[in-house]
Amino acid sequence: MTDEKRSADSILTALRTWASAPPRTPAAEAARQVRARVAAGRTRASRGAAWAWRLAAASAVAATVAAATLLWRAPGPSPPPPVAVDAPPVLPDNVVVFWLDAETPVYFVVGPPADPPGGTP
Repeated sequence: MTDEKRSADSILTALRTWASAPPRTPAAEAARQVRARVAAGRTRASRGAAWAWRLAAASAVAATVAAATLLWRAPGPSPPPPVAVDAPPVLPDNVVVFWLDAETPVYFVVGPPADPPGGTP
């Protein structure tokens, strides 16, 4: 026999001897002890779970308040209206504009400019 085989046999023999011995605690007493430990574990776990839920709720509220504070901004002044780039120039009353196409204006002066108010100096 090898050393491993002898070691395995001795372990099996010790296990059989231990299994054939009578129990140290009667079955009813052992069951009562197990039930008491399970109930104590549930109470301890439920306290821990309640603490964890409270912590999670407080963290969620804090994160929501922080996000709302960072993202909320008071409305600022409205921007000025954009300048119309494509608006035609302001022309005097004696000038007429004809457009040959979308990019080519033709200006016609139809008479002398009007006298300034109050006559000529």
